[in-house]
Amino acid sequence: AILDVDDVWLPTKLEEQIELMEKDDAIGFSFTDSMFFNENGNLYSLFSKNHPPENCEYLFRQLLAGGSNFVSSESVIYRKSVLGEIGKSGTLFQNDCTMVVDYELMLKVGLCSKISYLDKVLSKWRIHDKNESLTKQILVPNENLQMIERLKKQYPVLIEKYSNELDQFNICQQFLLSIE
Repeated sequence: AILDVDDVWLPTKLEEQIELMEKDDAIGFSFTDSMFFNENGNLYSLFSKNHPPENCEYLFRQLLAGGSNFVSSESVIYRKSVLGEIGKSGTLFQNDCTMVVDYELMLKVGLCSKISYLDKVLSKWRIHDKNESLTKQILVPNENLQMIERLKKQYPVLIEKYSNELDQFNICQQFLLSIE
């Protein structure tokens, strides 16, 4: 699990997510809803209106096709054994990207294992004027394009099985580049 210095886990987060993951060894990562907050208090939960699908395959397809990461990183717990397997075939984190590192790892893990969503707020993401996610947003489309090319080389099954989602991904990135 990854927790940035400015974010918060609720007291039962680890216990509840580990319990979920212990029910199915095929789950490579799980994530939860997250509360976005600032110095004035709680603002909204990430999935207050639209909840992610429960189908693991569909979750991966949505994560890829959407062209951006809809999972709040501080809500994720990875299975150590899956990270170990991914590490054997390459590096977990790339040094050439700063904004899409978490997204790339989620795609790698989701490609070789199940993704599970626990419909409960168990973490909080702090919004402030120094959030790199907000201040460096302009870097995301180019980094996403670099990242997806790297993944296609490393995981040929991505092209074979998810060509429609890759097309949607590329359309999203080209659109984002066009509005910069």
